[in-house]
Amino acid sequence: MDYIQIGKINNTHGIKGELKISSFSSFPKERFCKDNDIYILINNEYKKVKISSVRFVSKFILITIDNLYNINDVIKYKNLDVFIKKDTLLPLEQGYYYVDIIGLNLVEDNKIVGKVIDIIEVMQGLILEVTNLKNEIKQIPYVDEYIKKVDLDNKCIIIKTIEGLL
Repeated sequence: MDYIQIGKINNTHGIKGELKISSFSSFPKERFCKDNDIYILINNEYKKVKISSVRFVSKFILITIDNLYNINDVIKYKNLDVFIKKDTLLPLEQGYYYVDIIGLNLVEDNKIVGKVIDIIEVMQGLILEVTNLKNEIKQIPYVDEYIKKVDLDNKCIIIKTIEGLL
């Protein structure tokens, strides 16, 4: 079963068992809902917990889990990562999730020239972090000039580069 990271528990909040979360999701109100199951990575194991309550405060999300309403019961979750199961992702009306792109081969002129290892969000847009055939890490702006087609069925991205890009 694949898991997708949707946030990080930064700290506890108050004494009533709330956890302060930074969301990494584009859909925080869908991911962090009362009665939703989330998974906390503890010692390389995913622990399933149920959200008991949720509040959106400024740029953070405050949740309680498994009806634990005492700081002493949840302090052990401080600084841990929060996940959902990949198979719970709803299809998008258009586009794709980042997790769908990571791992795809880059193809230029019908030849594999690299592989996507990460996606970086910058002010100007997205950048694909890729490895080329020499296992060097490179970055390609996610713009129409370079990205011609994302083909999820064939697990590849058709690209057009300029000399030196890869």
